[in-house]
Amino acid sequence: MLLRRAERKDMPEVLELIKELAAIKKTDKITISVYDLMRDGFSENPNFYMYIGESEREIVGFALFYKAYSFTGKSIFIEDVYVTKKYKRQGIALSLFTKVLDFSLTNKVSKIVWLLEKKYKSLEQLYLRAGAEIIQNTTISSVNKNEIKKIVAIDLDTKSPYFKIRFLASKDLVEIISLLEETDKIKKDEVSVYDLMKYGFGENPWFKMLVVEVNQQIIGYLMFHDAYATFNGKSIHVEEVFIKPEFQGMGIGKMLYYEFFKHAYQENCNKITQAVDYTDAKSKELLAFYEGNFNPELQVVQITDKALGNFINDR
Repeated sequence: MLLRRAERKDMPEVLELIKELAAIKKTDKITISVYDLMRDGFSENPNFYMYIGESEREIVGFALFYKAYSFTGKSIFIEDVYVTKKYKRQGIALSLFTKVLDFSLTNKVSKIVWLLEKKYKSLEQLYLRAGAEIIQNTTISSVNKNEIKKIVAIDLDTKSPYFKIRFLASKDLVEIISLLEETDKIKKDEVSVYDLMKYGFGENPWFKMLVVEVNQQIIGYLMFHDAYATFNGKSIHVEEVFIKPEFQGMGIGKMLYYEFFKHAYQENCNKITQAVDYTDAKSKELLAFYEGNFNPELQVVQITDKALGNFINDR
């Protein structure tokens, strides 16, 4: 069995595996094409990365992942690991998974995130022994392209004499860090202006951010980054949303989301995802607002850079 980085020429075979996976998951919402995969994964700044498993020149599995960002630093989101039925139970999926971990260590990411179905108890125990953490009551919600279009079609006027929504500028970085420290989102000196400048600006930023300004002070933000969906292609993931408590309940958050949906639509985004606590009342209200879909049988798992070495050695 050969494990290697995927190449452009592999994408017709990979698409057949994606169709297999879609059939297993009983979804008819697959819109991705060979052209999408070739274009999006093999440019100078790819939207996704992929390892494949190859047996006798036949591609039998893949691991698709993309770069992400949070205030703890660079991270990786593993979108899917799939091995065709004939080659299951041979350790190929775990080997592909480990290749992603190797990639993450080489690129010095602080965290890897993925989804795990609750029924896979043996995998859950393996991950926990290796130092991974399961985020309780949390899964990934999603909004597809048609729903994005419907929300934008409301044509909501977000202009207000009271607050202003705009994209983060470099001049805001000191203020953003102060806001994060003040509200205990980060510890003092945990994030630097240099970090946010390096990863939030330039030709290929790891994250983007919309901010809300009241009386020329930033009181909230929506942080997001590019993502990639196995069945749909180019997507956006909402990493974090925050409004200072004294400004909550005024509809500012919904206006912020609406501006974000407008941006996603203009960028021809096929899907929006976000991690949500589906037992929390505010999360439920948010899901109802943008008609998000989620599966509570999928749980969010993460492992930090400190535990990555243990995971690899434990395989």
